[in-house]
Amino acid sequence: MLQKLELQQLRALSLEDVKSYKKKAVERKAELEAAKAKGGKAWTSDLQEELDEVVLFLVDVDDVIEEKSSASKTQAKSDYTPKPGTEKMVHLSIVRGRRFNPMTGKEESPAYTQMFTFAEWQLFKKTYKGLGYTIMAALHDPYGDAAELVQK
Repeated sequence: MLQKLELQQLRALSLEDVKSYKKKAVERKAELEAAKAKGGKAWTSDLQEELDEVVLFLVDVDDVIEEKSSASKTQAKSDYTPKPGTEKMVHLSIVRGRRFNPMTGKEESPAYTQMFTFAEWQLFKKTYKGLGYTIMAALHDPYGDAAELVQK
């Protein structure tokens, strides 16, 4: 039986991991469809439910792959290239505090580039708003989930 992940769990995975889950789900779907085609007493309502769940899971996987692919295409358009050895890190342009003075309109806090390992990134994306940070741009995102947190 295929281990099905929730949509939120799928979004937390890298694009390669999501594609491997899709491959497993497609294989399981093919097995179930072959069993259904044979019919007989071997085909049960439990197997039909599993087939339905696999089909719905594949729809979610396709949606996540599309989101991550479009995010990586947007990221590829930028001319930022990470330094060697930091390709697996998330590179962001962030600001701490308010960026512009509301009275004068002058910039108070310039944006700067910050790099995060995977574990640091998972923690930062949960707490950055409470700490007073604003994500201005996702410069390099190998995990594909930073683009949705960029302030518009």
